[in-house]
Amino acid sequence: MANSRQQAIETAERLFRAQGYAGTGLAQIIAESGSPKGSFYFNFPGGKHELALEALKLYGERLNSRILEAAASHGEDPIEFVRFVCARQARELEASGWTLSCLAQQLANELSPGDEEITAAVARVMRTWIASMARVLRRAASSDEDAIRLGTVFISCLSGARGISRVVRSKAPLESVAESMAGMLKSAAAGSAARTVRRRTTRTGRTAVTTH
Repeated sequence: MANSRQQAIETAERLFRAQGYAGTGLAQIIAESGSPKGSFYFNFPGGKHELALEALKLYGERLNSRILEAAASHGEDPIEFVRFVCARQARELEASGWTLSCLAQQLANELSPGDEEITAAVARVMRTWIASMARVLRRAASSDEDAIRLGTVFISCLSGARGISRVVRSKAPLESVAESMAGMLKSAAAGSAARTVRRRTTRTGRTAVTTH
């Protein structure tokens, strides 16, 4: 029963990402997952809506794990981290035949803001991704708030670039995001360093005045 439930969730995720929520029917999910109809409705009494929430939860957790893995291997260099994430997204999208959208973005586009439960679930997923990315981007940022801002920009750019890449069937949009983010991070790091120098200079100057 547990295996049947997992297969249904994974099948729904794949179909929602490739065809959209409205374009995917329960009959197709049941048929492609190999789930007996009786066990399917036992596992998902809320039908397709409940299945979408479960698929989004699984998808969000899996992508966050990948972000954390990338942070573990490339977190010392925010620019390298950004380039790695973009390149991996591009490879996975190309391997899918340019078919798979971001599930969070897909559900948000189709169901938000009217569906409050889906909207809240997508928001939780996005906040988690942004927070995980911000831990790495903090190395280039001047504050925690600035790191969250950079993480939000990065997620927004990835979402848009993925959609364009699906249409034009090219990695170029994601490669552009990598280079644009690299430039932004260099500027952010330079600005942060300059502010640190100014603060130190100001403290030194105040100390000198006090001691005379």
